[in-house]
Amino acid sequence: MDAARRAMCQADPFNPLISSSMQASGILVISHFFNLILKPLGQPGPVAQVLAGVVLGPSLLSRIAQVKDFFIQTSSADYYEVFSLIFCVLFMFLIGLEMDVSYMRRNLKKATTIAYGGIIICSIFAVALSFFIIESVNVTSHSFALTNFIMIVLSNTGAPVVVRLAAELKFATAEVGRLAISASLICEISCILWFSVFLIFVSKHMVGRGFLFLFATVALVVINKYLVVWCNKRNQNQKYVTNAEVLLFLFLVVGLAFLIEASGYNSTISTFVVGLMFPKQGKSTRTLMRKLTYAVHIFILPVYFGYIGFQFNVAYLASARNVIVVALVMFLSTGGKIIGTLMACRYLNIPTSEGVVLAFLLNLKGHPELLLIGKLPHQLHAQDIYSLVATVTVLNTVISGPAAAFVLRKEERYFAHKHTSLELYEPESELRILACVYGSRHISAKIGLIWALSGSFTTPVTAYLTHLVELPKQRTKKNLMYHELQDGDQFSDEEEYGGNDVIEINDAVDTFSADTKFLLHQVSQHEN
Repeated sequence: MDAARRAMCQADPFNPLISSSMQASGILVISHFFNLILKPLGQPGPVAQVLAGVVLGPSLLSRIAQVKDFFIQTSSADYYEVFSLIFCVLFMFLIGLEMDVSYMRRNLKKATTIAYGGIIICSIFAVALSFFIIESVNVTSHSFALTNFIMIVLSNTGAPVVVRLAAELKFATAEVGRLAISASLICEISCILWFSVFLIFVSKHMVGRGFLFLFATVALVVINKYLVVWCNKRNQNQKYVTNAEVLLFLFLVVGLAFLIEASGYNSTISTFVVGLMFPKQGKSTRTLMRKLTYAVHIFILPVYFGYIGFQFNVAYLASARNVIVVALVMFLSTGGKIIGTLMACRYLNIPTSEGVVLAFLLNLKGHPELLLIGKLPHQLHAQDIYSLVATVTVLNTVISGPAAAFVLRKEERYFAHKHTSLELYEPESELRILACVYGSRHISAKIGLIWALSGSFTTPVTAYLTHLVELPKQRTKKNLMYHELQDGDQFSDEEEYGGNDVIEINDAVDTFSADTKFLLHQVSQHEN
């Protein structure tokens, strides 16, 4: 990766690692402050995190000379690019791990139609807009490459932003949320494939590298399957696999991503596919999801979104020409997504209110657009183009995110789960089941009930299992369980049994999934 090479070869007055760490800490603190203000107003977390980056960036605090010298150094942008790549790789891998493959397969046509509805309309608008932008930024060569890039910028959807926004607004498991996540992934993957094909036509030597990394991705998928079996057997009597084994899995994924990026391709698709094809049952997957979910949602994503805002510079909007260009790009991007998505929803008989929410969600932009600029011909590496994309990305997120939240709040009853009785369901509709277990005694009965309700293989069933753990009151003695204190500190024959509940439940779920090929989603929950 060029950014990694440049970052290691430049001298700076401050250690860029220290400035990068301070920037991440500043984003976390400021975003928490914004979140305290915006969350009661119903605004999602990514908006607060992007605004935190704007405050810390050249628009506000970095206008101070000392702050600017500390954060914006010669190699700072390269360090930030490397960190953003690692963050994006980890999150896309986690998305692949969490993806409901059966839902994606059943609704592939619907999600593809919605995604490509917006892509087609935005591409048409982008071709018309490209003539104005080429004239505006005085591009004299590689106009075809810039036109393709503008089409991708208008058409693309930031899947990480959509996934996090859906989780923040608590509709990720609703039908419209799952459809938005699937459509955003298809949209982003399609745009990256589009850009990769363009690179192949521009540079013929990229064809061989493309097949090489396709083979490397398939090889890593196969290696992971054997590694998972080995790790699960090695930790047969443990709740989770070891930290060293988790680092091994992540090292392989990040290593593959860096090799792909170093050759000029984007690694988003490969990392997502590796996560998607990762075995979904067993201790390895359970441990990866447990450790990645906390790290990604608490640290990685806030910094990732904050860095998007950090690159926004309000000084770019000082000239009337730039304001007109940004306004046109945003208007055509939003208009293209709304028109294309609503047309697709009308074709699929999806209600207009859901179509509006999908349109605003699919209009969210992410960091890939900024990374793709570095892969354009060097003659197009103009600051005006970079500033334009950064400005549009930030403003789209700040506007489309709250707009989607407003529609969801206004139509909260409509988007809530309506049918909770079996008699209201059509025979071919999806049945979602939540089973709760208090201990390993109940797991066999609950699994048997889920398997009985699953019916035929043609009936879509999504089953969730949660282990409810009773939190004990404050203990007066150490190493005593709650039921022992109630029984006058007498020995209980369930002490040893209770300590192994988690392992026994996990083993039962793994055995059931391996025997039946039926995926049972485990959800963590505590009962007070």
